[in-house]
Amino acid sequence: MFPDSSRPETDQDDQWKERIDALERGQTRLENTLRGLGRELDFSIGCLCPNCENSLMIRSNGEMYCPRCRNRTGL
Repeated sequence: MFPDSSRPETDQDDQWKERIDALERGQTRLENTLRGLGRELDFSIGCLCPNCENSLMIRSNGEMYCPRCRNRTGL
């Protein structure tokens, strides 16, 4: 039904895969670090900020706070 779009992988494809893998590993490290900080400092990471959509909300002391736009919402 669809034309065959398979093509041999190139060196550039391999470079993109390596770059994506490295970015995913770095993101996992950051997520683990944030979870650890949250445990130590008694906060947690919430949902995407509904105001700016550029940061995740920080939940602490009965509030949700966006570190990017400073939007605050009570829980």
